[in-house]
Amino acid sequence: MLKISLLLTVLFWLMPGAALPAGSSTPPRNGTEEILSLETNVFINKDCAGADTCDFKEFRLEVKKSRMWVIDGWHYGSSIIAAYKTDEIGHLENYSFVQFIRGCMFDTYLVVDGGITKILGHVKVQFSEFDTEGRPKKYERFCFPDWVIDSQDKDPVYNSFPGYGRFYLRRWNTVPGSYDKRTEKYYGEEKPKRPELYVTDLPSGAFLGELSAVNASLEFKTCIYKTKSIPLETTEDNINFATPIKCFLWQNIYIYNYGKKEFEMKFEIDPFCLRKPSG
Repeated sequence: MLKISLLLTVLFWLMPGAALPAGSSTPPRNGTEEILSLETNVFINKDCAGADTCDFKEFRLEVKKSRMWVIDGWHYGSSIIAAYKTDEIGHLENYSFVQFIRGCMFDTYLVVDGGITKILGHVKVQFSEFDTEGRPKKYERFCFPDWVIDSQDKDPVYNSFPGYGRFYLRRWNTVPGSYDKRTEKYYGEEKPKRPELYVTDLPSGAFLGELSAVNASLEFKTCIYKTKSIPLETTEDNINFATPIKCFLWQNIYIYNYGKKEFEMKFEIDPFCLRKPSG
């Protein structure tokens, strides 16, 4: 088993504000973002000889938790950037990400007697086939009480997609150390100038609707593997197909509190999401 030679975690918290900025009755401009926390996890691959991975240098996962004002309310969510480095550009394809997911998206309704009703009303493209225009043929209920592979198609590699393969949609940036969309390029369109690539993820978020609250209670594991150890096709529950080099855990959990009239950021999956749905 590969030893972890260096694991650095940096966590920076900002307290969430009120529904509107303090001292203001004017709603924020549409698209205004407030960062709730920033977290950076770094794995440096030093003890590599036994695992034959010495061309793999670093795995970095940056997690941002934030809220954005959309039309007339805050939308809460987490986003990540998962990046890796190798010793040479030619070795980038030797490694790939696989992501795992647990939890659910659910709606809550306040009923007449003051109680709260929870309903599973969301779907996700999960291990689907696609038509010739790239449209998914299958959706699953967005509820996974047990860990499963998080993938739209049957290839578990993250950001793989039919017609593009395993590597095309990975990104790199013309500006060293930047993830700015204005200066990024796809690996499949142009090879990077440095042996670094990254992927991004922005799962479904939470917000208050007209009749209900949409809640996110999702946990993720983003892992990096030798590409050759990842099957070209598998099932969503085949989570032990190989031993990862390293995994990082992160969360997208925002639950509406009707008493406080605000969303709360949580760190454990809501028990409602850990029950197998009926029907």
